[in-house]
Amino acid sequence: MVEDKVIKMTPITVDIDDVHVTLKSIERNKLYECNCESYEITCELKQKLSTNPSPKHLVATEALLNIRNTSTEAFPIETSCWELIDTDGFAYKAQAMCDALRPPRTVDPNAHERVSAGTQVDVTLLFSELAGNTQIACLTYWRHRELYLLEINKSKRKVLDLVSVRESLRIDPRSARIEECKDYLDQLQRDVQSRLSKELTRVESEKLEGKITKLVQAIERKLARIKEPDKRLLATLFQDTMANYQQAVESAQKRAEEQKEASQTLERLSKLSPRGFEEFIGDLFEGLGYQRVNIRGGSGDQGVDILAEKDGQRVAIQCKRYKGIVGLHQVRDLIGAMRLEDAQRGLLITTGVFSIQAERMVREAQIEMIDGNKLIEVIAEARTRNA
Repeated sequence: MVEDKVIKMTPITVDIDDVHVTLKSIERNKLYECNCESYEITCELKQKLSTNPSPKHLVATEALLNIRNTSTEAFPIETSCWELIDTDGFAYKAQAMCDALRPPRTVDPNAHERVSAGTQVDVTLLFSELAGNTQIACLTYWRHRELYLLEINKSKRKVLDLVSVRESLRIDPRSARIEECKDYLDQLQRDVQSRLSKELTRVESEKLEGKITKLVQAIERKLARIKEPDKRLLATLFQDTMANYQQAVESAQKRAEEQKEASQTLERLSKLSPRGFEEFIGDLFEGLGYQRVNIRGGSGDQGVDILAEKDGQRVAIQCKRYKGIVGLHQVRDLIGAMRLEDAQRGLLITTGVFSIQAERMVREAQIEMIDGNKLIEVIAEARTRNA
């Protein structure tokens, strides 16, 4: 039977920024009644912590801590942050107590993981059974490359030397905050670049925008705790990054709105009658400075819907109110009609798109092709001209 050894001590508290971590009690080689293996369940804690695992007992060193978070951000408490150092200088990683043994009103550090701002929790951590007369020197907590010690026993020179080495690993909290803020800024710039340069689905965009929002909030919190002059450069970099991001987002939103408006305009045009579309195009080009605009559409138009003049040239215009593809046939008709009408220029206008073959055919002809997207630009130009 292993004898319990309760260490008589007053609570030890360390302050980690605005978080108060208090070691309330610690028991060396505590004996727990544990019958889980009687039910053919392998107890991983026994294998990790007890020197001689028993089917009915677990032997481990127990530390009870209180963590009171008076800061404005969540505080991590997962077991990977904690180590126990014995008086021979050996380190032991913390383990979470199983649900069957965990005392009431204490949390599982691996499931709970963080202490919310403005709250406190009690946490029970388990460490290995200690051999012989080996005692506990301290508990350590690592966060953001900073080491914090809850010192219990400094009775041996060996452990004092090792602790002093660990003390030397401490990073000035001011420097640590600056480095962490830089890391956040680097990540923010990478995420912003991804958001702006890649074609993302709606779900991907929303997920990345959510990540950017969290990074922005984290940077703002860090900047609030960094003093001048260190803060100035970081704040400028942050502001420049966000300004570029906001400008790009606004431009993207404007393009999206313009595309939506263009789609709606093309949809309205596609619902016009053939004659209505020809009249719209006639009015449009009159607004662009074309003269003697004559709408001739109908069964006898001989391949020309509108005749007009511009800069002393006769212009033949063919209108195709299509949602699909305008191909070679329509180009050939317009080329023939231009010869009949003695037109020096031709315009082939559609609410749809042109085939590749049609685009190739007009390269050597005096024909300008205006598809749906180009038609939206022409409409915008006419509005600006006549504003």
